[in-house]
This record gives sequence, C-alpha cells and structure tokens, in this order.
Amino acid sequence: MRGIGKRRLMVLVAVLVLGGCAAGETGGGGLVTPASPVLPSPNPSALPVGDTIRTGVMNAGRELVLYFWGSGRPYLDEFWYGPDGPAAVDYRVTFAGGDGRLFLDLREMTVGQGTLIDFGAVRGPLDRLVCAAADGATAASFAPWSADPTVYVFWLVRRGSPLPEPTPVGEGRWEPLSDEHYPLCTAYGGDGRELGSSRLKPPGAEQKGG
Repeated sequence: MRGIGKRRLMVLVAVLVLGGCAAGETGGGGLVTPASPVLPSPNPSALPVGDTIRTGVMNAGRELVLYFWGSGRPYLDEFWYGPDGPAAVDYRVTFAGGDGRLFLDLREMTVGQGTLIDFGAVRGPLDRLVCAAADGATAASFAPWSADPTVYVFWLVRRGSPLPEPTPVGEGRWEPLSDEHYPLCTAYGGDGRELGSSRLKPPGAEQKGG
C-alpha cells in the first residue's frame, strides 16, 4: 500500500474521451485510443512493462498516465506528465482490492475538493465498466495494455467522499467497513452480459511482529 504523506490539493479538470453512457450514468465511458506513450522518471528498477497509457485526465497542465512495472505479476502505478516531463505530484492513492481473476487491481486517488479518480485493471474482453457509489454511477474509460491486450486499464473521475479507512477491531488489527460503504465496479462484455463486479474496498491489516 502506498504511503500517505502531505498532499497537495489542486482543482482537477477532467478531459475524457466521451463514449456512450447508459441512462443514469455520468462521466466518460468506453474504449479509447490513448495518445502516444510518454515515460515516467527514469528508474532502472521500475521500467514500464508495455506502453504507458495516457488517460487524458488533466490537472494544472499535467496529464495522468497509468502503467505497469515489475516482473511476475506487474504492479499498476501512475504518474503525472507535463510540458517539462514527469512531475512530482503527491496525492493519496489507496489500494482498494481486486479479486485477482477478473478485477486484477483497483485503486482510488484523492485529488482534493471532493474530486476522486478511480482506476484499475480488468481482464476482458470488455465493452463497458461502471462504478456505482452513493452519489451515482460513473462510466469508466479504458484501453488495452499493450503487453497483454486481454487486460484493460480503466479510469474514471467522480465527485464524492474518499474511501473510508479500515477501523481498529483489536490490538494491532484493522478491518474495512461493511460493503455498502464502498463503490461497486461492474464489468460488461460485448453482448451486454455482466462479467463480474468488485468493491473498491481496502483490505484489512494486521500489525506484525514487535
């Protein structure tokens, strides 16, 4: 899980390629073709696997870019890219699960002023993905990962409250709240069939050792 430090709050302007949205849904949606890939800050131990994916989500002149790095089961990560290249923008990013089969990864970025970016990876074929929260449903945009086109990286921008933190349930133990406190993301295939769903729900934690 990513560490949480001092966070800068900026106004987010979301620029998404618009796709078809079902009734009652907001936000961008559907398959998009990202602009030419850009690279994160050089790090020999965390080189991108496959192409980076430019989301079109802009903040203060910088674009959110998603990518995988690492061997075995690659790690989904993000950075912001501006006119001068990769930029150090530090927001709270919460690991929010994934079943490891259909939903490979789920995360939420808290930008500030009620703006949230949910993103992750799902195994296709994928035609539509929607995340439903207390304030309504938002359709996600998505693009295939070049290293494995059966895997799609998705993202959406919405307004709402950040994911609640796990609560203490005993000495050195924390558990998430009940399911209804967390958004539900659902993936659909080309025939409109529901492929499966998963909650944006951080796992519990237990303090190890002394």
